[in-house]
Amino acid sequence: MQNADIEQDTRTAPKPLLSALLAEIKTYCASHRGSVSKLASDLGTHQETVSAWLTHRQEPGGEFTLQMQAWLCREREAKKNARAVKSAAAPARLAAALRSN
Repeated sequence: MQNADIEQDTRTAPKPLLSALLAEIKTYCASHRGSVSKLASDLGTHQETVSAWLTHRQEPGGEFTLQMQAWLCREREAKKNARAVKSAAAPARLAAALRSN
């Protein structure tokens, strides 16, 4: 097999992990308004580029793929922490409300 043939096979080979990651990011962005813009900004690229990746019109390079994976983990962790803080604050707010009545 020629090098060009191997390169072509690599580019057109199915990439289930990349597809799964892009699907996760697309789902996350659909439920969190402004996330595509935030992702693009955090990656230092254009929103149109990120949209092209999420709709499979273009494929991100390896470094962008790793950065997107890290971004998704950070976003999920931040949302989880925000919920935990809010849950922890709820009893204090309830106690304050009861004291004021």
